[in-house]
Amino acid sequence: MKVSEVGSHTANVTYDWNITGVTADQIKNVCFVVTVERYTSMTPIENRKLPYAWGVGDSTCDHGLNDSDLTNMSPQDAQAAYNRVYGVRDFDLTLPDANGGQYVAAKYSGQSYYRFQNKAWDGKSLSGTISLPVIGLLPSSTYGNNSNALTVTFENLWAQGVRQTTPIDIRSTIAGLHVDMKDGSSIGFGDGLTSQVPDFTTTAEPAGIPEGDLTSDTKGNIEAGDGDNAGKVEAGKSARIYINDLKESCKADDTSCFWYGYIYSEPTKLVSAQNGGPELLVQKDDAGKYYVDAFIPDGFSGEHKIALTDETGALQGWTDVTVAEGTPSENVTVYRLFNPNEKRAGSHHYTASAKERDDLVAAGWKDEDIAFVTTSKGDPVYRAYNPNDGSHFYTLDKQEFDDAVKAGWHDEGVAFHVSKDAKVPLYRLYNPNTGEHFYTTDKAEAQKDVAAGWNDEGTAWNVIK
Repeated sequence: MKVSEVGSHTANVTYDWNITGVTADQIKNVCFVVTVERYTSMTPIENRKLPYAWGVGDSTCDHGLNDSDLTNMSPQDAQAAYNRVYGVRDFDLTLPDANGGQYVAAKYSGQSYYRFQNKAWDGKSLSGTISLPVIGLLPSSTYGNNSNALTVTFENLWAQGVRQTTPIDIRSTIAGLHVDMKDGSSIGFGDGLTSQVPDFTTTAEPAGIPEGDLTSDTKGNIEAGDGDNAGKVEAGKSARIYINDLKESCKADDTSCFWYGYIYSEPTKLVSAQNGGPELLVQKDDAGKYYVDAFIPDGFSGEHKIALTDETGALQGWTDVTVAEGTPSENVTVYRLFNPNEKRAGSHHYTASAKERDDLVAAGWKDEDIAFVTTSKGDPVYRAYNPNDGSHFYTLDKQEFDDAVKAGWHDEGVAFHVSKDAKVPLYRLYNPNTGEHFYTTDKAEAQKDVAAGWNDEGTAWNVIK
């Protein structure tokens, strides 16, 4: 087990693996996994002094956000998706109560995610070596493992009388396997196919090279686009930036070499069009040319420069580009539907997809016409689905969305967007008897529902009309 190519947001984890006790023809697939946990603060709430157990959970490879899913997103949506997965979040420490249920003992914050490769097994080997690039790390931060545990840390803070938010240091970085068998069973992390990743510390965030340092001797090693599109990019869209003279360390392993990109005049960091993060994966096309894919930010047009640095911040080249003004924001119609057969939380539904509306109407839903009009660009509104009652929940608040997903709701991504220039309030109400959230621009309708017992939750966001 070793860690190499450590940058400010990335590291490459390489480990030997072997599977015993089964034969290759019994195995359906082997998925290689690295889990990352790093928690930095905790707020104790309640302690009931009951015994509990804390073990290693499994990390299956049949769900999650694929990097390729972000390729066709807008820069804002891709970055929001990246932050939802890899960013610092708040969590509940839930422990068992005396009645067989659970209670929230503490709140804590940090990172918790895992990276996996589920198509790297050759179908026959029972041992080998795998290299797995890990992204989403925070700059100037230590990862790895220490002996601190969430429950033990909580008990110690409680015993010390701590009841406020307090810094903690809990780190767990584990590499291993999840094996799916042809008989439907699996061998996972909880079965011991894991090992601790050695401690490592990420580097500081590299600073953008000042435009004055983009001298003629470093010009031309990179180029944006090729053929008729050489030197041309579009704001709000993905651009392919080719690297003419890639350094040897990247050529040796083009699956874990991450660089950084900037567009000028003032250096503005580019977002990866592959994963929505700040790190740009160096890749090789079928013709053997190396490149990175990056989003060009909205708001740029005309003549600019693009530069690439390596993981240390050292300039690798720059080029002139002509930025075409991006597609202007368009109005987006959001439809409202009602399910006459469902009196619980799933009664109303909101969608910007005419096809989804038509499919639901064909299935027996009532078309309640247009709910509101918003825009195609702006801040994302997240959509979550509750598999227990069929309801959907929409929120502009990322933390509220994360809490819902953590509680068991399904992440259905971005439903639509909200313009900062919108002026019409969209009221949000909550039915405490059914659990349904309801959204309307009609103030009289909102007041009528409040009079009928719904909770007034204020303005969800503003819309155009």
